[in-house]
Formats: sequence, C-alpha cells, structure tokens
Amino acid sequence: MPIRKGSGVPDYHEIGKRRPIPLQFNSLPFRDHSGNTAYMAFYSYRNYPLSRLFVFAINTHPDASPDHVNQKGLLNALMNGSTRFRLELFFLPGADEEDCMKHYRGEKEVRGDYHAQITIVEESNLDQDFSPDCRQLLGLVPSYTECGELNHYHSMLFICEGKNWTDGEQIMRMVEFDPVSAEEWAPFQDPDGPTRPAEKWVTVWPINESPSYREGNSSVQGEMLEN
Repeated sequence: MPIRKGSGVPDYHEIGKRRPIPLQFNSLPFRDHSGNTAYMAFYSYRNYPLSRLFVFAINTHPDASPDHVNQKGLLNALMNGSTRFRLELFFLPGADEEDCMKHYRGEKEVRGDYHAQITIVEESNLDQDFSPDCRQLLGLVPSYTECGELNHYHSMLFICEGKNWTDGEQIMRMVEFDPVSAEEWAPFQDPDGPTRPAEKWVTVWPINESPSYREGNSSVQGEMLEN
C-alpha cells in the first residue's frame, strides 16, 4: 500500500495493475447503548464509506469531549499504515476502568458481534429488506482470542491516559478481560501456575509518537497489529 512520505497515512489502495483507488477518512457519530454520543473513525475507499469490521474500542479520559480529540490524527497515529480496522471512541464522563469494562459488555450485548450479523445476511432471503430504515450498528469483535493462540481474553479495550491523546506521555492502557475457560487455558497453563487467567490483564503502552517510545519496543500500534 503506497504511503505518503514521512507520514504513515494511507494515500490510496492499489490492487494489482488496476488504477489506484483513493482513500478517505470517515468520522461517523452514533448513539451508544447508554445514549451517549460516540464516534466511528476509519478509512474507506473514496465515495464508498464502508466501515471495517474489525474494531478497537477507545475509551477517553474522564474529562475529554469530542472537541478535544483529533480523531483523524489518532487513527493515523495508531494504524501505522494499516487500514484494516476501525476505532470506536466512547466518551464516558467520570468513568473508571470497571465502568469502561461494563460499558463495553453492555454495548456488545445490544449490538452483538459481526460474525452473527454476517450469518444473518448470508442466510436471509434476497428480497429481505435491508434498507437504511432497518440497518443497525456494526457488531463488535466476537472474541479477541481468534486473533492468535496467545490471546486469552475475549474482550479488549484501550483507555487514553490524557484529556487529549497528544498530551503528556501519550500512553494508553490496554485492558483485556473476560478470560477463556479453564479448559481453553489448559494447553497454555504452567504446571505451577493458575488454573485460569486473571479476570483482567492491564498493560500500559506508548503511542509511537510518545516521548517514552523507543524504536524496537512494543507500543499501542504493535499490540493492535498483532491482533
């Protein structure tokens, strides 16, 4: 995929010898299950604003608002040249880590996952109504365990540590939760270790542009692209 020099921002997508297809940035507001305004941020082919199915949830700082967040800049900083996922930005005033986890579960319960939505479409009659009036929000990732054998948590979200992602150390907390069952964990279990993963696993990673980031170290981008 051609990239603008010095940016990591995709300019266009090229397939074989076909004419390059320009890309466009999209920011789509929507109401989450609790009635708050949230945003989908993603790149798509120009004039065809179809969102990517794979998604990462970003929960913002408790004092943040949509006016404080440069969504395009954040997506550009995180995707590192990839356009295969979308971000969903949730603004939950005063929320702590547990609140963010509860919100994610509630959102998934209401919207379902995209595998189930694909199945419904594939099994539906061709004459079934899929007009804008009956559309629903895209589902969330069925389980992040599908992304690799070392992923032992079904749910994942990121929490921005600053009011604006460009503030301070430019770091994010990655919260993994809803662990696999003891049976699923057994092949990876240390003989002297726990019989199941911890209920949640929290790590802190810098964005590539963070003052604390050193080339070769892991980062938010690295963790995302491993999924």
